[in-house]
Amino acid sequence: MQKKHYQKLLFIFLICFTGSFCFSQNYKIGYTMNYKKDSLSDEISHRVMILLVEKDKTKFTSYEQLINDSLYVKYQQKKSSSFRKYDYDYDFMTIANNRTQEISKFKLLGIYLYELSTPISKLNWQIQNDTRKIGKFSCQKATLDFCGRKWEAWFTKEIPLNEGPYIFKGLPGLILSLKDSEGDYEFIFSGIQKSSADSIDDKSMKSLPVKEVQLEKVSLEYYNDPYKELKSGAFGSYMITSPNDPSPKKPDFNKMAKEKQESIRKENNPIELCKAIKYP
Repeated sequence: MQKKHYQKLLFIFLICFTGSFCFSQNYKIGYTMNYKKDSLSDEISHRVMILLVEKDKTKFTSYEQLINDSLYVKYQQKKSSSFRKYDYDYDFMTIANNRTQEISKFKLLGIYLYELSTPISKLNWQIQNDTRKIGKFSCQKATLDFCGRKWEAWFTKEIPLNEGPYIFKGLPGLILSLKDSEGDYEFIFSGIQKSSADSIDDKSMKSLPVKEVQLEKVSLEYYNDPYKELKSGAFGSYMITSPNDPSPKKPDFNKMAKEKQESIRKENNPIELCKAIKYP
């Protein structure tokens, strides 16, 4: 995402409180996410993320994917043809169901979206005495060791939602700031606004349910042959063009596979570090 475009998106969810917090059923909460895909690189990626909070569900997703989903539902309601567009970086999306006490995580591999559902686990937060102001909110510090990372969170009781970015929740107030000790991941609160209608869409998502072991297996299979479906002709003849040569040509799948594998190996720094896959 270009920096200017990214900065514009930050203003979408500016703080809208002028008085005390008034509890309502549905909210949209904005976070800026800064993170390193490659632990060996100094490059920082930036994304605008949205936490949707409803009575029985929460959904954490990118702003881009939220727009994609809204357009897809709109076209479906009009019964017009629409191809569902997926954000290129789907690994951070979660949907938590408070009634069933399950949380779903997602991984996009090629043309397939995989869904891993597990029980919502209670995080072992350690609430500290440290306090600070973030914007106009009084915040308190909490720490957490989770899946290979040490996290520092700042939450505010002035927003009585025990929610936060990704799977991080369970504190007596909304998490406004969260970062790991290595500086690889950081979430910064950018604002909150009321949402008048239910907007968590999970019924129209065509995901494939998998277990943890299966997800690692399909990830390795995708790495070994990332263009399997295209090579097989399952989606018809696949041709490519270039700016210098507009005439369609058959792609060099071997070259494409090597480039894709290199890209996958560089994305070696997942948010849940203990679940990093070791690729050959």
